Amino acid sequence: MKLATVVLVGFATMANAQTESGTTQIAAEVRDRQLGEIAGEPERVAQVAANWLATCKASPNGDSCYQAAYASYLAASLQLQDKDRAAGHIVACAQSLASVSTDATMKAEADALLAGCYGLSIAINPAKGRSLGPESARLLDNAMRLAPENPRVLFLAANRLFNTPEMWGGDKKEARDLLQRALPLIKAEQAAPNRPAWGLSQIERMLRQMEVE
Repeated sequence: MKLATVVLVGFATMANAQTESGTTQIAAEVRDRQLGEIAGEPERVAQVAANWLATCKASPNGDSCYQAAYASYLAASLQLQDKDRAAGHIVACAQSLASVSTDATMKAEADALLAGCYGLSIAINPAKGRSLGPESARLLDNAMRLAPENPRVLFLAANRLFNTPEMWGGDKKEARDLLQRALPLIKAEQAAPNRPAWGLSQIERMLRQMEVE
């Protein structure tokens, strides 16, 4: 499986603000901007992931554990040449997602991100494609069923189609169609506390990448 050159940027940094109930309440757009500023620095991204993993383990909730998973996913994507470190981040991503809320929206977000983790796992060990490829497709199908207008679900589905060989179900045209659906959705999305908000820069970058290939 070919790995996309799209580097996923922008999500959660270490949270400091707390509500009275102890739930993290930092605005999603602020988290996006902060992690985006260090997205080209793998070691700093790895530290962000470690911080969120500690928060997730100490007080599991959907927000902190999703952020731990996404930061781990990003860290893995930036360290793919170091297969052992990347694999560790991928495992952390998958484990964190087990603590994400099961409401329909977050279930879709979690399934799509887990599929993305599996895609990275296949990238560093193509032999896993036989088992993880179908599971990744199943997760994305479920995410699309639960949240067909979710721009991150559409992006991750497009990323899989773009990087999967045609003989195994890849389809670059369908990937472009999904991205073009996702773009206006992410632009219109209203950021909310405790909900993912990343996606705009990734979608735009991948569309630009398609234009030159």
